Amino acid sequence: MVGVSQSRRASISSALFNLFIEVTSEASQDPDFIIPYIEWYAGALADYELQVAIVTKAKSLVAKAFKGAKLGDGGTTHIGGSSGNLSEVYWDVWGEESALCVAKIMFHEPMHNKLQQNDSMHSDPDAGFGLASGPSSTGCSDAPWDPFHLSQGNITAMANVLLDPAPQFMIKP
Repeated sequence: MVGVSQSRRASISSALFNLFIEVTSEASQDPDFIIPYIEWYAGALADYELQVAIVTKAKSLVAKAFKGAKLGDGGTTHIGGSSGNLSEVYWDVWGEESALCVAKIMFHEPMHNKLQQNDSMHSDPDAGFGLASGPSSTGCSDAPWDPFHLSQGNITAMANVLLDPAPQFMIKP
């Protein structure tokens, strides 16, 4: 994992919490339900919980664990079947972006994970476009008109699978 300052972790966690609060509200779940999503360590997870590794692309856990896996530009999710899913975000790509942009990509990769979709999710209308589409070629923005935003379709798609099992590949700290 990469070193992230405590204040940077707090701002990213807050932004990520605010994205997931929309999903938990739609799924009629208590907001405290999402706390496991924003912890900054790997550990034992319930079968519906998610983890997202923050690594540099050169230290990709997906590439290490799943030989021959194709890596995305800013993050990758490997749908691993019986070995579990593994989502990662590349700090060398996103680390200088705003906390909201980092949170958006940290939401995008678990969408692959929970929806059990590879890159087909990027153009799947049932996933709701927005954050499911991935960032545009111009990157990410905090502006409300940024196409890489949390859409109602994203909220509904994730709310529908929030409690579905999505076993995670166990990351060794």
